Amino acid sequence: MVPFHMYRHDDEAPNGSSNSGKPSPLEANATFINITHPAQRQDAATRKKVAQYIGVNFRNRSKPMARREANGSGPKAGNSQPPSQRQLRARGAPIQDWVDRDQHGLRSDPFASYPIRSQDWLPEAVDFFLNAYGPTHLLRRTATGGPRRYQRRPESTTETSPVHQYFQYSLEHPVMFEAMIALSLSNLRIHHWEQGQVDKETAYHYGNVLSSLQRTLGEADGYRETAVLWTILALLELEYLVGSMTAFEAHINGLHRLVDLQGGLAYFDKCKLLGPAIRGLSVTNDDLTTAAYNEASRDRPIVAPEVLEGLNAEDSTAGPVRFGEGILRLVQERRLSAPVFFHARDIYDNWQDVDLCQNSPYSVQNALNMELRERGWNLLGNWLLPNHGGLTLADYILLIGLQHTLLDTTHAERYSPFYRPAVMRWVSCCSTFLDRVNQQSDAATADLLSWVCIKLAGSLTATFLRARSDSEDDPRFRLVIKMMSRYPETGEWSSLKKVIQRFQWREDCLAFWYKVWKMVVESDIVARNVYIA
Repeated sequence: MVPFHMYRHDDEAPNGSSNSGKPSPLEANATFINITHPAQRQDAATRKKVAQYIGVNFRNRSKPMARREANGSGPKAGNSQPPSQRQLRARGAPIQDWVDRDQHGLRSDPFASYPIRSQDWLPEAVDFFLNAYGPTHLLRRTATGGPRRYQRRPESTTETSPVHQYFQYSLEHPVMFEAMIALSLSNLRIHHWEQGQVDKETAYHYGNVLSSLQRTLGEADGYRETAVLWTILALLELEYLVGSMTAFEAHINGLHRLVDLQGGLAYFDKCKLLGPAIRGLSVTNDDLTTAAYNEASRDRPIVAPEVLEGLNAEDSTAGPVRFGEGILRLVQERRLSAPVFFHARDIYDNWQDVDLCQNSPYSVQNALNMELRERGWNLLGNWLLPNHGGLTLADYILLIGLQHTLLDTTHAERYSPFYRPAVMRWVSCCSTFLDRVNQQSDAATADLLSWVCIKLAGSLTATFLRARSDSEDDPRFRLVIKMMSRYPETGEWSSLKKVIQRFQWREDCLAFWYKVWKMVVESDIVARNVYIA
């Protein structure tokens, strides 16, 4: 179990900013001061503007909460409406996508109006959610399949983005707002967690959320609150980062029960944000937590049907990242099924939106990476079904490589304690597949397997991960040794590089993979010609 310091709801909050490591760029560069210059305080125009700002953003917003507290617990008006008919905010009400500043460049947004106890780190967490986390986790594709896109809107517009609708709704529900803060802090601070030790600010808010959620669910009709579902979704994502599978399973089971009480997934289909978010997490499978390959299950090879009629070379270069002749050859030899082919094509064609680690000037944020990861977990889970759910061996190997790529291009998920076990399960699978894939009779699948093996081993030298190792007993190290013994030409970098370039690759990836290859070939095991069978 990952060490996780808990705070009761009424405990004193941690003081100051995070002490868990170097501050993030947002924490280091931002100054949050809610005052104006003394010379401006007596100016009539300034006083009028401040009075109007407080009236709109603080006084008016607090009245509904005050009335609700005065009325006590019990059924709340409007709870019986279906989600598709509920409004997150008044239609047409302007919400700013920027932060007000006075003439001296100091922030002037009313931090004291947040629905939870004010803390120094709240503005940092709010800014991160609005500008980074929210767009990449809420803006899933539309019903027509087109990606939702998020850009900072000009100050003159009154149009509200879905992310700001979510934020505005959370201001009316403290439990949802605090869950948003905890989730944002976990994404900001996970890079500095030492040995899974969660920072005290994130743990403090996490404990508050659990207490508040329990009280809300204890109220009459509390389970019908949309904010409760959003809170559980945030907790699930936080617990994935923390590595708490016990809490994760408890909350996802609770989410399923709440969804069933409200009529099932179909009840949320018309909700543009909540429906896709629930459906994405509800389509779960065992691949996230269990071994992905059953040694005793060796069903007969499956021949995939034709994926596309008349597939030609031009189809392989349609996206911003080259589709690669390796995958094209697998399609032509009928070794890939249609769902896996289109999943791969989706990743390649939308690469500028999938790769969250590259600051592409032409890219705008959306949740494609998260959406494709959820689909990838679902497809990988089919391998555990009878007859592998219709997947071919090449399907499963390619899915491993693609899911590994999707995880490596996230902001924070690659730092989760679940990352290394997932990689090690895939390493074990590929080691088994090296015994099954004959290079002479199935060169296309052998090339694919070589690419995935060196990809998985790349984390041995990746500086951005906590999975580095130079041990010759590491399963990833032994996987490369076994690959060289089964496919001798991969012992030459020039030959292995040609294989890699038939699939997805970048120059920086080649550098990581070359370091791994060089470390292996210069090891004592190779020097003694002792290959691992």
